[in-house]
Amino acid sequence: MKTLLITASREETDNCAQYLESIGSENITYRWPVKAMDNISEIDPHVLVINADDFPRLWKTFVQFIRADSKFDKLIIFLVSGSDSSEKEQEKAQALGIKKVLPRKLSEIDKKNVYNMLVQEDLVSEKTSMQFAFRHPADYRIVTGRIMSMFSSIIIFKPERRY
Repeated sequence: MKTLLITASREETDNCAQYLESIGSENITYRWPVKAMDNISEIDPHVLVINADDFPRLWKTFVQFIRADSKFDKLIIFLVSGSDSSEKEQEKAQALGIKKVLPRKLSEIDKKNVYNMLVQEDLVSEKTSMQFAFRHPADYRIVTGRIMSMFSSIIIFKPERRY
């Protein structure tokens, strides 16, 4: 999965970029939307993240430019905005096919929503076959148990008995 990030201030989209990287995305960042327009066909991203605060007018033009090309019909577009968007702005974003307006700092709920959208579009595989072997750190015995949850880079393992 390839993600194109368009932002003038990297700090504002760092949280989103780090999360997308953690689920397997290759991130490409542009500081200038016009330069990104020139190169978007070569980049051929699966996901587009635009900082709406940095480009309050230009993001709409950029999205219209993308939507005019049928090659990008399946492109998932997210806006990052720190300010509370007006209802009118939210309607414009929805009309242009924006999947979600994300805050600068993603909460766990935002991460799950983004992840679910990417799974629905088959950009992230939910079912990956893996095998794990856990050993006790003191005496290296095999520890049997169950993986209770696996998300991003966190695994919660519950041993069958206390060692």
